[in-house]
Amino acid sequence: MDRWLGVLDADLGWTLVSVFTACLAAGTIIPVSSEFVVAGAALVEVPLVPLVLVATAGNVIGSCVNYVSGRLGVGWWRRASRLSPGRTGSDGGAGPRSRQLVSSAPARWVRQWGAPAMVLSWLPVIGDALTVAAGVAGVRFLPFLAWVTIGKAARYMVLVAATGTAFGSSPG
Repeated sequence: MDRWLGVLDADLGWTLVSVFTACLAAGTIIPVSSEFVVAGAALVEVPLVPLVLVATAGNVIGSCVNYVSGRLGVGWWRRASRLSPGRTGSDGGAGPRSRQLVSSAPARWVRQWGAPAMVLSWLPVIGDALTVAAGVAGVRFLPFLAWVTIGKAARYMVLVAATGTAFGSSPG
């Protein structure tokens, strides 16, 4: 039971801090892969429940950073483009970059499916764009958070199960 709690074992505690940090970075638009860190931790017998919880928490917080960036960024972009001389048009002077973001596949998915589209936020490359697009589109935060958490937790549960350690045996 002591190892399951994690905080009682210094090595385990630092391992979980490392997992959290890697997963947080991977949850943002920074190109980092958390799968190797989580799979490695599972293979060295880090208790699976704290491992999945810590990995999920870090990755979800990273996605929240993306959401807030999209939410704040769209407002900044609109304010900055209004101040730009010579910008006119029905887009409020938003310019071609904001039109690209609004017409991108992730933005279309967010407009079509809303918060449930965030269950796909675990996907490489497109997942980060989805979470930023959710912020830009103004998806309500609590449904965003719930669907992102479901998607990220499912991903880490499958990843840990794929290592073979979830069932008390080693892979291969």
